[in-house]
Amino acid sequence: MTDEKYNIVIQRSKRRKKTLQATFKDNIVKILAPSTSSDTDIKKFLDKFLKKLERKDIILNNDKELLSRANKLKKKFLPDAPDFTIVFQGSLTRTWGKCFTNQRKIVINPILATYPKWVLDFVIVHELAHLLVPNHGKEFRSLVNRFKLKERAVGFLMAKGMREDPIDN
Repeated sequence: MTDEKYNIVIQRSKRRKKTLQATFKDNIVKILAPSTSSDTDIKKFLDKFLKKLERKDIILNNDKELLSRANKLKKKFLPDAPDFTIVFQGSLTRTWGKCFTNQRKIVINPILATYPKWVLDFVIVHELAHLLVPNHGKEFRSLVNRFKLKERAVGFLMAKGMREDPIDN
């Protein structure tokens, strides 16, 4: 079996009783499945794994683009913010972004790479503002409010439902 991008190998085993497993190495996706697994179950599992793989690939290749985008937003909205690093980080699952002010490092939830750009931009501006003001007080809100689509982005993120108010943690 092949996908347009990957070579796919399906290995059925009588010893494997319940779980399906996928590995990826050297452009080969290997699916380990019980011999009793239906082709439909394997196809569903494979499709899910390929989507995850694609998302990870997009994210890993976008860190340079993310830094470029963040620098443009910094220049436009927060020119006084210090230099920083910014990356997508898959382990971020309970919040949209995080700013480590002491290290001047911003990490962004990779799911934002699949949302509209203005939503990602809002989260970046929010985290950049933390480089200047570490809390969510009046001065911080004043900085973040420079982003014209703030209310729309907050509504979008709330609708996605990570938490009741994902930005003001």
